[in-house]
Amino acid sequence: MTTTDTHLSNKQIGFIGGGNMASAIIRGVLATGIAAENLSIGEPDASRRSTLAQLSPALTFKQSNDAVCESADIVLLAVKPQLLPEVLSALSNAAQQHPSLFISIAAGVSMARLAHYLPTAKAIVRAMPNLGAAVGRSMTGMAANAHCGDYERADASAIMSAIGEVMWLHTDRDIDAITAIAGSGPAYLFLLLEQLQAAAQTLEFDRQAARQLALTTAAGAVELLQNDDGEFSSWRERVTSPGGTTAAALDHLLTNGFNTHIQEAVFAAFERAQQLAESADKES
Repeated sequence: MTTTDTHLSNKQIGFIGGGNMASAIIRGVLATGIAAENLSIGEPDASRRSTLAQLSPALTFKQSNDAVCESADIVLLAVKPQLLPEVLSALSNAAQQHPSLFISIAAGVSMARLAHYLPTAKAIVRAMPNLGAAVGRSMTGMAANAHCGDYERADASAIMSAIGEVMWLHTDRDIDAITAIAGSGPAYLFLLLEQLQAAAQTLEFDRQAARQLALTTAAGAVELLQNDDGEFSSWRERVTSPGGTTAAALDHLLTNGFNTHIQEAVFAAFERAQQLAESADKES
C-alpha cells in the first residue's frame, strides 16, 4: 500500500456498488489519508451500507447513482458485470458528463461496452484487482481508453495502489490474460496448499499441524522470493540436491506433466475470460 498522491486528496471519489471489493478499496483509500468526506457511495442494500459505515462514520451514502456521479470527480463502478449495463443505461446525461474519470472493476466488461454505455465519459479505465485486495496485497491489471492522459492514469493508479500493486496494460486481451494469472491465481495456490495439507494428513499429521506445515512453508518461500530479483528456477535448483528428497518429488511432478498442466490450466482460464467477454459484447 502506498501513500496517495497529494492532488487526489482534493478529488471527490464516488463508488457505485458497495460489495466486498469496493469495501476493500474504500478501506485502502482511507488508509492512505484520503478524508472519508471525499468519498460517496451508492449502495441499495441496507446491510452493506451498515457494514461500510463501520469503516468511517463520515462516509456519505447517496440516494441514487446519479447523485453519486454528479458529486464526484472520479467514479468507481463496482457492481456485478451482469448489472452494469442496466446501471449505466439508467444514468442521466448530467451524471455521465460530470465525472472526469470512470474506473470499472466489472470482470468481462470490455472497454468497447463501457464506452457504449458511457458515450460522454472523458476517460475510462478497466481495472482487474484480485483477492489479495482484502489484505492490501492485490495485483491489479489496468487498461485505459484514448481519453485518459497521464493525469487520469495517475488518479487511477493512486486509487488502485491503495489495495496493492498495479500493472498498466494496453488492451482488453491483456486484461483477460492477467485475469487468468492474477485473478484466478489465488485459487491455483489454494489448490496446491490444499493438496500439501492432504498429503501431510495422509502421513499422519493432524489437520491443524498439516495446515500449519503447508501454510508456513508457502509463506516462507514467498518472502524469500520477494527479497530477491532472481529467477524462480534458481531458487528451485538451490533447494534440490541431486538424488535427494526434493529431486524425487520434482522428478515425479515433471514426469507426469506438471509444467504442461499448469500452463494449460492458465490458458484455459484465459480462453474462458475471452469467451465470457465476447458473449457479453454480443448481448449488449
